[in-house]
Amino acid sequence: MAPCRTVAAVALIAAGVLFQPPARAQSEAAARKAILAIFAARDSARQKKDLDGSLCNLSREFVVVTSDGQKGDAAYLKRRMGPLVSMAQDVKSRTSIVKFASKGKSATDTSKVHIELIAMSGQTQMPQRYVVDATIVDSWVYADARWVESRMVTKSQTVTVNGKRVEAPRAKGKGPGAARRPRMGGGK
Repeated sequence: MAPCRTVAAVALIAAGVLFQPPARAQSEAAARKAILAIFAARDSARQKKDLDGSLCNLSREFVVVTSDGQKGDAAYLKRRMGPLVSMAQDVKSRTSIVKFASKGKSATDTSKVHIELIAMSGQTQMPQRYVVDATIVDSWVYADARWVESRMVTKSQTVTVNGKRVEAPRAKGKGPGAARRPRMGGGK
């Protein structure tokens, strides 16, 4: 092959590699189906007490916002979930999507999460039945040919122990309903 043709062939190959159209995101139906599959995998992992599996498909920039306004990353979420997962027995988990929208390489859903589990009481050493119901708004991005969650905001959460509703402890000065500290002294 002549040097001119070789250069031309290499230039065409390089142009084809360098100027390929960007990978397109999935249709809304395909995105919803893929995200439902992620939720199913997380539910299955929770039932097996697999903490890492229950947190699959989180982006590197993942942010969680709890119902009391605390923010954290994936490591924060893992630390919060760890103690409960370690003492849980007979876990049942179900996640469903109640609202979904996608555009290009981003998607948002509102999901309902229902978790039931048995755990031993640290005080009485008797089994207790915990039920958690939460409404969560999730933000997703399509990257590297898969959907990853970039943000999880818990809008509401109800926890019952043996059928009695319990209030989650709130961080001081964080979020709605947070404990207010009384002023000391003569300040206004």
